[in-house]
Amino acid sequence: MRNIKEIKTYLQEKLNNNEDVTYREFTKKNKKMLLVYIQDCVDQNLLSLSVINPILSTKKVINADNLVKDILFVAGVEKLDDIDTAIKEILLGNAVLFISGEKSSVKLAVANIEKRSIVEPPTSAVIYGPREGFVESIKTNTSLIRKRLPTTSLKMIELSLGRYTKTKVRVFYLEDIADKKVVSRIKKQLEKIDIDGVIDSHYLVSFLEEQKNSIFKQVGKTEKPDVLVAKMLEGRVGIM
Repeated sequence: MRNIKEIKTYLQEKLNNNEDVTYREFTKKNKKMLLVYIQDCVDQNLLSLSVINPILSTKKVINADNLVKDILFVAGVEKLDDIDTAIKEILLGNAVLFISGEKSSVKLAVANIEKRSIVEPPTSAVIYGPREGFVESIKTNTSLIRKRLPTTSLKMIELSLGRYTKTKVRVFYLEDIADKKVVSRIKKQLEKIDIDGVIDSHYLVSFLEEQKNSIFKQVGKTEKPDVLVAKMLEGRVGIM
């Protein structure tokens, strides 16, 4: 599908003609382009300064390869070869640029989803030690783990769970310490989960508890990155 009109029609159908989806068409050097994004989910200043302005001011030939390598300055620029993958990226809050005559589109990481500031979790007040707590952003939470474990031994596996929510789930462990069989078993259990949505971590607990009637705790929960890191140093596996 290389025609901009066909692409737009296909996207509108797939995205249910929702009014918060913006379709911006423009032409540069006889190349028609279509920029698609959900207006409430992107950083529009970043989109204008790092995407639209460089395209309209460039003197280079416009194609997917040049856009990714030489023209666009925004971080997270990536070629996409499949229109359905492009739709997933739009739904995740990124923008996607389609170019007439090109099989590939270009993903632009300009998502700006609102998130809560890092604060002390109300359920885990401390007298001594760090007061940082996890928030609802998996990227922020990952940075809190990496800050405490700046080591190449830290491994991360990412999954997408939930038919509708497509929730990002990350599995963390220390390669030198964790039991590989345990890691493999947890990954397989997570991959088998087939539910409509994962709204919070509690949805995963019942799938991870192997002995349903055990009086012993099989899955622990924490809102504090220092507690999770301490458990990982003992050989535990973290799921976020």
